[in-house]
Amino acid sequence: MGSIVLGDINVHNANWLKHSSRTSSAGKQLARTCKRLGLKQMVKAATRGDNLLDLALADIACNARVTSPIADRRLVELSI
Repeated sequence: MGSIVLGDINVHNANWLKHSSRTSSAGKQLARTCKRLGLKQMVKAATRGDNLLDLALADIACNARVTSPIADRRLVELSI
């Protein structure tokens, strides 16, 4: 059985999240937790402006893609 965590997480980690301009302590903590739990961050494109705030974390095979904008965000579509 696998796990998927989706959400408007709003953490920043320039070393882990491709579209982060800085690194916060919460971003470092989430990266460590994901590594420990075997979760991979699946979203590869910015979701709000130039930032990646909406994450899809999974330990199963899946694909995430960023689709058309809604208001000031882009939608994340996850397929399993």
